[in-house]
Amino acid sequence: MKYSIIEKIDAGERTAWSKARADAAVIAADEGYVPIEVCGTGTERENTSVAAKLRAHACMGKIWKKAFADLGNGDELFIQLPVVNNYLLMQKLFKKMHRRGVKIVALIHDLETLRMIKDENLSKKQKLRMRIEEIGTLKQCSRLIVHNAEMQKLVASIGIKTPMTVLGVFDYLISQEEGGPSVTALADARMEKKARSVVIAGNLDEHKSGYIYTIPEDITVDLYGVHYKENNKRNLHYHGAFPADKLPFVLDGGFGLIWDGTSADTCTGAYGDYLRFNNPHKTSLYIASCFPVIIWEKAALAAFVTENGIGFTVSSLSEIPEKLRTLTGAQYAEMYENVKKLSEKLRGGGFLRAALNAQTE
Repeated sequence: MKYSIIEKIDAGERTAWSKARADAAVIAADEGYVPIEVCGTGTERENTSVAAKLRAHACMGKIWKKAFADLGNGDELFIQLPVVNNYLLMQKLFKKMHRRGVKIVALIHDLETLRMIKDENLSKKQKLRMRIEEIGTLKQCSRLIVHNAEMQKLVASIGIKTPMTVLGVFDYLISQEEGGPSVTALADARMEKKARSVVIAGNLDEHKSGYIYTIPEDITVDLYGVHYKENNKRNLHYHGAFPADKLPFVLDGGFGLIWDGTSADTCTGAYGDYLRFNNPHKTSLYIASCFPVIIWEKAALAAFVTENGIGFTVSSLSEIPEKLRTLTGAQYAEMYENVKKLSEKLRGGGFLRAALNAQTE
């Protein structure tokens, strides 16, 4: 039998984090994976005593053990990592299942040790513990679904010999509202308007996306997301925050931008460096919504963008105005048609379906 772990997530969550996981669960169910629901304890672990944290982990451990109790030899378990409801001894549970003959297929959403390595708020001890836990868990899996070839190389370089399948890009399922316009109809309308503004969707917090507030003023930007800091820059147009399922129907502009960090000159800091290995979910939002993409030239997904002809790369945001000025209508139309075709595959869950059914050596 094939099973899929479904962790309870706030239905009102407006981040890509929950959308990516929810979509993966739907796709797995379509592929015949029987859902096993795991609900957290609701216990707050931050700012509590060590004893309270240990009690919370023990309680969560019982929930995870119950979820895995009926799995046996020959069963396959699809799980998304890192888990939402963390348990201190998760790698031991994985090891026990591995010994029982359960095949664990894990879709990696984030590599916490890589993402947090430059986080100054975490101590060296915390980072070391995260690294040991994460690597130990990944080693107990039967197969890993990684974002891209760069992440595959990185995971292999830290001693993980688990077979890996490259996802390519995250899917983005879109449900059209009855009687409303389709995503492609909205995209065709944008094409007719010859829109050339840059769209940025996601977490607009200064710590993560500080580049937004220093972006060259000759770039018109349409912003969608949480934690926007009001300012007097005339080229920035904030449209509010929307649930992930609604975003494809409200975004307006010419290109989706993939950039991170505090600088407009290059991608820097923990979030900027992470683009070298990570598939930002906003890329999938843009593609599914039929937006050509502008991406940092050193990002892991830069090759995907250029190979599929769905946008262009830049080393600095200051290059965008000239790139847009010299872009012909025919060149933009070609990018648009390419992204429109790719959009259909993402909206149908094509990438994860292929990864789940892939055979490894």
